[in-house]
Amino acid sequence: MKPRTRPEVAAPAALALVTGLLLVLVVPGPALSTPGDRLMVDRDGSGYDALGPAVRAADPGDTVVVRPGTYTPHVVLNRSVTVVAPDGATLAGTGGREETAFTVPRGSDAAPTVVGFTVVGYGGGAVLAKRTTGNWTLRDLTVRNVSYVAVAAHSTGDWTVRNVTATDGGVLAPSSTGDWVVRNVTLRDTGGRGVYAAYAEGDWTVRGTHLRRVDRAVDAHGADGDWTVAATTVRNATVGVDAAGAGGDWTVRRTRFVDVAAPDGEFGRGTTVLATDTSGEWTVTGSTFVDGDADEPVVDATAATPEGDATANWWGTPAGPDPSDCVGAVDCGSPLSAAPAAGAKTGGIGADLNDPTRTPPTTAAGSSTAVESADTPGPTPVARTRTTNGGAAPTTSTSFAGTPAVVVAAVALLSVCLLGVIVASRRW
Repeated sequence: MKPRTRPEVAAPAALALVTGLLLVLVVPGPALSTPGDRLMVDRDGSGYDALGPAVRAADPGDTVVVRPGTYTPHVVLNRSVTVVAPDGATLAGTGGREETAFTVPRGSDAAPTVVGFTVVGYGGGAVLAKRTTGNWTLRDLTVRNVSYVAVAAHSTGDWTVRNVTATDGGVLAPSSTGDWVVRNVTLRDTGGRGVYAAYAEGDWTVRGTHLRRVDRAVDAHGADGDWTVAATTVRNATVGVDAAGAGGDWTVRRTRFVDVAAPDGEFGRGTTVLATDTSGEWTVTGSTFVDGDADEPVVDATAATPEGDATANWWGTPAGPDPSDCVGAVDCGSPLSAAPAAGAKTGGIGADLNDPTRTPPTTAAGSSTAVESADTPGPTPVARTRTTNGGAAPTTSTSFAGTPAVVVAAVALLSVCLLGVIVASRRW
């Protein structure tokens, strides 16, 4: 006969087993490292000395932190990582025609985030993301001497360009289908279009944005989505909003148009809102039209079906628009008697409670730049440093002071097991 365990021994032994398992589950340690590591890039040798190797070494969910300095990368972002320069860093290209600072590969569903850089001298643009499907983000960038801030032609993701100031480059998203957002952005001297969304099918938004010294400020001709331009300022453009042939339901509200005029001798420019041959329902309201082209209509809705709504706008005088200011199938009645608080605000965006993408501003940790965050608050991270095998560059992993649901479930399960052992031992 097998010897049986005495009850006074069985219960403490079971308790010790359960306690050990709980310690393994709850107490943080290198063996439990999860996505969320921080990889450092620093010229002084305390981390990776280049951005590319650090990004290639990162796992999805990791953060690559770049220290101040000038770097000359071309980085492929094929995973969902955050690349951030909390104290600023410069990415300097050579001016090559096809050269880009970052590329999200075609077909990729990666959702990387790039934050805090000055990007200079990339002939192919700051970010190339053609035919991608991920929800990537560009935030808090200064861009100069580039062809484009971002090229997202035929993309399907709900990507975001936010808090970006750019000279020489626009945002290109023709034939895209995602519900993307351009917010609190300044684009000037682009040499072409500001935001190019021709034939786009998504429900995209341009909001709180300054577009200055551009050709077509927002080009959405042929677009079929339900798109919005709100709280934006357009100045010194040849066309304000080009929606010719658009089939979706679109809105321009609380936007200020100043000095929209055609260059001498150029045909087809000078109209502030071009809505010819549209087939969706559209509205232009709460907006301001100042110093437009005297030889062109402010709103041209020739052959638009159904009739457009351009009521409740400021036309530069309480008397409202001149007969030649509104052409075609559009109602320009009920003019405002004074200029509204329209347009983008200096240093931030105007509040627009009707905009479902609006989030309150917060301040990024370690940075003096106020940014808007849609992140959901989570447990407070507690950082610890670990060194990867083979003496690779130091990284930091993150554990959480809160109690995850999986740990709670494990505790409950082990408690039941312990109770069963105790009951069984007593019956013995």
